[in-house]
Amino acid sequence: MKSLWDRADIRISGDRFVQKTTRLHIYHLLVTASPHNTVIDAGMPARGLHGEAYRGHIFWDELYILPFYNFRFPEITRALLMYRYNRLNDAKRYAAQNGYEGAMYPWQTADSGAEETGFNQSI
Repeated sequence: MKSLWDRADIRISGDRFVQKTTRLHIYHLLVTASPHNTVIDAGMPARGLHGEAYRGHIFWDELYILPFYNFRFPEITRALLMYRYNRLNDAKRYAAQNGYEGAMYPWQTADSGAEETGFNQSI
């Protein structure tokens, strides 16, 4: 079995600073979501595990990290998408509460799927 770094590393020649910075960002992605925790029903916190901001809430912009995981760790992409799928009924209720059809995922959410933003988003 390949190690996490064998699967995740992106090699950049000619610019050591860019290589180190890229690996730093990959490290943060791997400590926040790894193949070791794909069985846990959890999303991707906005600040990962290294920041206290946003109280560990899940934001819609997790979408931006899915391409990396999809190419390197498709099992993580599946787990993150399942987190959303498991909260689809909550997203449908939230859309209806705001006068919309279909599903509307909250800007900030946590384990329940409910809006966790500190203010009323519908104003």
